[in-house]
Amino acid sequence: MQRPFVRLSALVAAGVFLAACADKAPVFSNLAHEFVYNTLATSPSAATQAGLHIYPQGHDTLFLDALLDDFSPASRDAQVKYYRGFQDRLKLVSRDKLDAQTQADYDLVSAVAEGALFSLERERFAERKPQMYAEILGSALFANISLEYADTVTRAAQLAARVAARLGDHPARGEDQARPAGV
Repeated sequence: MQRPFVRLSALVAAGVFLAACADKAPVFSNLAHEFVYNTLATSPSAATQAGLHIYPQGHDTLFLDALLDDFSPASRDAQVKYYRGFQDRLKLVSRDKLDAQTQADYDLVSAVAEGALFSLERERFAERKPQMYAEILGSALFANISLEYADTVTRAAQLAARVAARLGDHPARGEDQARPAGV
């Protein structure tokens, strides 16, 4: 099983984003857009599989096909902070003023954010499921090989960058974060 809520979030949120792009609820559509892209950007392997290859982040650009997912405590803390802040901002949208379809999208995005928090804070797969690292690494590397989103030379270079950039400190190599706390 691969990082369940990130993968589910990516697929579900992509659908929500497409539905939310209508001018019916511009504030909600902006939040949905942000949610989809930020959720995918925190999981480059899921982003590649979902078709997001480049993501602007401030003054930088993330080339997601050349990155691996970051399971460091700092990254997980940042994700928790993001999802909590997102939930707070989502509550500012008057759900009852949205049409029925957008209310369903609102509920879906809210549930996905809540599920992501549950996964990060309660399930804590990064600490309790060490096989997840090998699964995500395999998935990330396979995506560069099997998905024809760019020419073979570009995909091979991005595959090499994924391996070179993070394999040395990736938890699949046995770092502390692959072990449950206190072990």
